[in-house]
Amino acid sequence: MCLGNLTPREWGDRRLRRDDERPMVFAHVCGDELVPAVTRRACGDRVRHEDLTPRPRAPGWTVGGPAAV
Repeated sequence: MCLGNLTPREWGDRRLRRDDERPMVFAHVCGDELVPAVTRRACGDRVRHEDLTPRPRAPGWTVGGPAAV
């Protein structure tokens, strides 16, 4: 399984199923269950939605997507 698939799968499993109904869990080499978390490479802080600010860089794009013509 691709590591990029773990976070969305984990989110869905935790919100759409009870703990005893999750179809699969992954164990880390240490033996504990893997619970994915997104962190910043530069500082190691955990990423939270409220800490993010979108900054469109493509010409003609706004925070909502492509600007109306």
